[in-house]
Amino acid sequence: MHEVSIALNLIGIASDQCKKHGCSIIESVNIRVGRASGVMSDALLFAFDAIKEGPVAGNAVLNIEEIPVSGHCGDCGSNFTTEEEYVLC
Repeated sequence: MHEVSIALNLIGIASDQCKKHGCSIIESVNIRVGRASGVMSDALLFAFDAIKEGPVAGNAVLNIEEIPVSGHCGDCGSNFTTEEEYVLC
């Protein structure tokens, strides 16, 4: 379950930026996750909520925007966006 390590890194990065900019709490972390990335959004949300702690990140909310698969077919010249994880044109 690599979502736990992703959540740990997100909290670490957000905490470092919070300190760097003189902030005292993290209200939210906003990320974009590609549909074909292999990251399970529900598992990432669960991991984030399970490991956040302390006065800085304890009440932080993780907002995930899922990005659909998109591309360009070199054979037919079409640009496409799909909800499928993988596409063959």
